Amino acid sequence: MPNTKKPTAPVASIHLYGNPQAGYDTIVNIRSTTPGQPDIMIGTGDNLRPGRSGTDALFLAVDTLREKGIRRGLVEVHHDFPHRSCVAIIDLGKGCPYFGELPWKTAPGIVISVEAILAAAEKV
Repeated sequence: MPNTKKPTAPVASIHLYGNPQAGYDTIVNIRSTTPGQPDIMIGTGDNLRPGRSGTDALFLAVDTLREKGIRRGLVEVHHDFPHRSCVAIIDLGKGCPYFGELPWKTAPGIVISVEAILAAAEKV
């Protein structure tokens, strides 16, 4: 009997950076499926291309995932807009929408207490 459950955990994330004036690029993070193995990160964060749109960068990132054998599953797309950090979830099995059609939502914030930072610093 085929598994009809929808995947709930994202298999990868795409981090878009840039703006219309400077151009866009991405960092792609492919989540490890093997315990103890690190995620695979693709991109350097310093490859803005003037004239490259958010859609172009997004499509190139999805092509990168497909080249790595990831053709299905949920993918988180992150982007820091001037007014807030946002995240959208896309389903690779259903194709890739244009940048402007992504279902953006405010990204959850992360709160780290001073105590936790100090405790981590003591371990170093």
